Order: sequence, then structure tokens, then C-alpha cells
Amino acid sequence: MRNSLVVIWVILFVTNIKAQTLFPITDPTNKWVIEERNMLGTLHSYWYWESYDTVININKYKILKTSNYSTKYFIRTDSLTKKTMLWNGSFEFVLYDFNLQDGEDIILYIDYLKHDDYFTVVKKDTIYTKTGIPQRRLLLREVMASGPMIPKYEIEWIEGVGSSTHVAYSYINNYPKKTSDNTIYKLSCFKNNCTVPDTLFDNSCFDTIAIERSHDTLFTKTKVNWYDDTTLIKSNSNFLLLPNEGNYTAKVIDSFGCIYNSLAYKNTGLNDALTNNHLIEIYPNPTNDVLYIKSQEKIKYIMLFNSLGEQVEYITSCNPNILNIYNLSYLSEGIYFIQVVGESWNSSKKIVKY
Repeated sequence: MRNSLVVIWVILFVTNIKAQTLFPITDPTNKWVIEERNMLGTLHSYWYWESYDTVININKYKILKTSNYSTKYFIRTDSLTKKTMLWNGSFEFVLYDFNLQDGEDIILYIDYLKHDDYFTVVKKDTIYTKTGIPQRRLLLREVMASGPMIPKYEIEWIEGVGSSTHVAYSYINNYPKKTSDNTIYKLSCFKNNCTVPDTLFDNSCFDTIAIERSHDTLFTKTKVNWYDDTTLIKSNSNFLLLPNEGNYTAKVIDSFGCIYNSLAYKNTGLNDALTNNHLIEIYPNPTNDVLYIKSQEKIKYIMLFNSLGEQVEYITSCNPNILNIYNLSYLSEGIYFIQVVGESWNSSKKIVKY
């Protein structure tokens, strides 16, 4: 009986250790894109770890920096408590603690507000990456509001990623004045080892390139470099007019230096039957203001490119099976290429704007 209890205890202990495995924010391959919005406009800052560490008061810190500013943050994961700590130049404070449980309180130093605040974990759950790896997610709420008519602040943490608004600070989700210049922050993209592991960021950053064909033109949703086998034939463009038969690939290097390649597209010189057999009307052409697009089948999205291959429109609010009307009066005179994409078909056409 005692041996059975010992075996059960060991299994529970090992299972608990496995369940408490933490994914460190300080993984050197982690990278973030932060959207910053204020009255001057929108800016995207790119955050990553320096290749070297630094020692402050016997503690070893990783250095978080951004390509936009000279700002640096010194962050470490405590080997005993597994808490993520930040050194602000004067003292160290807890940035993240994913071992907190539902209903547990924590004192957080809100650096940009320059004071401590009490928070309670009001929700703790698990989200799963595209590879099936579980990550803790915590929602913390301020214990007492800062004043009358002011809502209690809330903070969302995602294990291995950081805050849903910023990695270096737990910026408050529903606090309207985030900083002294009213800048509002949002985490728009997170990558680990140049992949997007979390489905939360599928719509804001990419790690794959899809090529679509319409007649004699190949299209991608982002600007790429086009290759015929290993030979570069066109740079920084959303489309490629197929010159002849061959194996074509698209490659792009993002702001972090991550390289992405598409699957090879083999051009045999044969037309795409799905494209040629699909009936779509685009008129008038040439046009000076309104363009009409009519399809017999559902339209997923429409892309419009200028003669340099730059995408000038990406439209997803399309009416299925009926007439779509678009105002192009704001465009400069010239030649444009329009691509209409359906569920299993796509069609492209040259448009003249006068």
C-alpha cells in the first residue's frame, strides 16, 4: 500500500512539474512588433534581444532593444521563482509572474505611472499555439479604482509572449491615456524563431508566402522578390507577368531579417482553366471614377496594383454574386492591375484610369 502511494505521489509530482513548465519571454529568438498610435499617426516598432547579456548587481540580464529608438530594457527570468524581472535603472520589479493562480493578488510597479498598484487574477486559462503547445493566459484587474468614474485597470498576460499591448511593460488595456503623449500601444505581431506560433497574430504578421495565378500573372499579398529557379528576375513587387515556362518562387526578408520562401510555381505554359472558364465582368475600362465588378460566384477579396507592382487597394467587403461598385476617382491617371479572387478561382485584368 505504501509503495502504491509513493508511486502515485511521484506521478503527481512529475505531472505537476510538467504542467508548470514555463516558456520564457527571454527566449533569444523571440521578436515583437508593437503598434504605437497617437495624434501624430501610427508607428510600428520592432523589438528583439541583443546578442549579448549584461550583469547588474550580480544578476544577469538580457537586453531588449528596438530598431526605432535608443531605448533599452534589462530583463531576466529568475531561476528560482521563474518570475520575469525588469531593471529600470534604479531598482528591479516584477514584470510577469505566470505561476499566479485565480484569485491571487500581486503588487505591480506600473513604471510609466511611477507607482505600485494592487491587482487580482480574475481569469487564468490556457491557449494553444498552432503546434499544439499550451501557454498560460492571465487577466489581472486592479483591486481598487484610481478614482471616481474611472474603471478598474486590466492587464492581459500571455506566457512566452508578454503583455497583449507591449513586451517591456504591462500596459493597461482599458486605460485611455497610456503615456504622457497619449500614445496607445498594441502588440501586433510576435515571432519565435522566425515563425508565428500563436494563432492570435495570424492576421497581423506572416510566416508563409502564397502564390496565386490569374491568366499569365502570378500574385502575392505582400511585396516579394521573384526568382526563376535561383535567378532574381523582379524585386519588391506583388505580381509577376510570366515571361515563359519555368519554376518560379517568391522570397521576402522581413524587418527582423527572417527569410521566407514560397513553394515553387511551375509554369507549363498552359492557361488556368478555372480562370478562363469563370465569367466575370469589369467595366467601364478605361474609367475615370467608378469601376463595376460583377461575378456569378462569391468574391473573397479584390486587390488593385499600380504599374510598379505596389498594392494600392485590398478589399474584403465584397458582395457575393451581385454587382460591386468601387470609386477610383482618388487614383492618379495610369495603368493598374486588378485581381479578383474567389473560393476556387481568380481573375485579373489591366485597368486604365484617366
